[in-house]
Amino acid sequence: MELTNNLINQNHILCFDSYYAYLDVVKELTRRRIGCIGTLNKARTFLPEAIKSPVRNMNRGDTVFRRSGNIMALVHKDKKFIRLISTVHGIQIGAGGRPNALRDYNTWTRVEVRLMPNAFPI
Repeated sequence: MELTNNLINQNHILCFDSYYAYLDVVKELTRRRIGCIGTLNKARTFLPEAIKSPVRNMNRGDTVFRRSGNIMALVHKDKKFIRLISTVHGIQIGAGGRPNALRDYNTWTRVEVRLMPNAFPI
């Protein structure tokens, strides 16, 4: 949590992967007024059953949302199940049938890596 000390009350949004997606972390970030969004591992114990184990007959493009206070969790069926947690999104579905939270996560976590000439001398 020390890494977020400079972000408190500055309207930043922190994106993370499933390794950091714990309910305690999300609650602490919310307490510090830092928005967050991240992927979820289905093995997390705090997940609602509808998110952890969605019905197998979900069609591609289907989404299930669960909300508790300002914390929203979702599971979206694409080629496989995608689980997200967010404190900055509602249950809106955007263009193409994808949740806005998924669109934003994909946009915000996309990193462009450029290797500079001679960056790694041999």
